Amino acid sequence: MADTTKKQSPLDILEDILDNAQERKEAKEKRARELKEVAEMEAKEKASERVDLQKIAAHRAQMAKIGETPQEQARISQIEEATEQKTKQKSEQEGFEIRQLGHSKI
Repeated sequence: MADTTKKQSPLDILEDILDNAQERKEAKEKRARELKEVAEMEAKEKASERVDLQKIAAHRAQMAKIGETPQEQARISQIEEATEQKTKQKSEQEGFEIRQLGHSKI
């Protein structure tokens, strides 16, 4: 029977162990960097979301005040005046309708 296992010297075995340890260390460092990057991205997203929510709240507050502005009050009064004028016109025209009684075409 031939020996299929390669015999290594203790020095070769030690070098393999050191190489494996170095590879594991590099893999751990890479993973730590990736996790740090992910955590930083999540923190930036949360901060951006907070800023967006503050902007939305500010815009909502501004929109709530729109009804109090003189321009909005003028617009509402114009709409009310137009509605009143239409009703007044209809009531004035009430008796002046032309009623056509049935007729036949020849």
